[in-house]
Amino acid sequence: MEINGQTVGIMFIITNEPKTKHYDIYQKLCCNCIQTIRERLSRSIPIAIMATADELDLIQEKFPDVQIINIASRLEHYKNDFPHRKKVWYNLVYAEILKTMMCDISPFDRTLYLDADTFICTSRNQAYDYLTILDKYNLSICTCVTESWKDSCGKRSVGVNLFPDVPAYFPYWNFGVFGSHKERSRELLESILEQYLTYAFAEHRSVWKSGCEATPHAQPAVAKAVWDLSPNDRVFTMPAEYNCIFSWEGYCFNSRPAIAHVAKSVREHFLME
Repeated sequence: MEINGQTVGIMFIITNEPKTKHYDIYQKLCCNCIQTIRERLSRSIPIAIMATADELDLIQEKFPDVQIINIASRLEHYKNDFPHRKKVWYNLVYAEILKTMMCDISPFDRTLYLDADTFICTSRNQAYDYLTILDKYNLSICTCVTESWKDSCGKRSVGVNLFPDVPAYFPYWNFGVFGSHKERSRELLESILEQYLTYAFAEHRSVWKSGCEATPHAQPAVAKAVWDLSPNDRVFTMPAEYNCIFSWEGYCFNSRPAIAHVAKSVREHFLME
């Protein structure tokens, strides 16, 4: 599949170790999202998954055409940088790091990255907007929004005082869904990785709010990178309905966002058997 002569496709990331609880959960969530892609977006758009395992049995059984890209070797460099963290913690950090490597790892010219806990809600092909806008922009991404589509859930809840030079009013973007261009997105994604590593592996991260310390999200790094590179970064902020986080299972069906992002509190309702 192509847009203006460039190949396009969808990427996921699963970094959990095989035969673990979270490994199965994220495979089931990913199956759920792929099913909505096939039913509501396209039966032919290529899909690939970055994984730390050679096989993803649940996904490959249901969707044998999905490409699995083993990226375990790319993470070896970071394994010694963890002070004393649980595996759940560093799996999340690995995923954030791998997102910044999209230009190198993705086999597509234009890539729509989706977290495994998202799904396509409409059949109006709105998800392609993330890719078509890359004709003029280097990255397409949505701000952190809740089901109200009005409030920012990013604000500074995922970290405070990480980058004091970034104004408090500067937006936070949700790094769980974005469109990237293999060439034009490279500088920005590399900058996000650089900023992210400044705090993700710090042994003493007292700047984090209580309760958020266990999971260093990438939102502050994205904001910092865009702030430093602006106006040359050419980031397009998608409307709120293009990545809407919801916290109750009926919400997405009542309001029909383009892409819904499942909150942890309701993930169990969307696990495919």
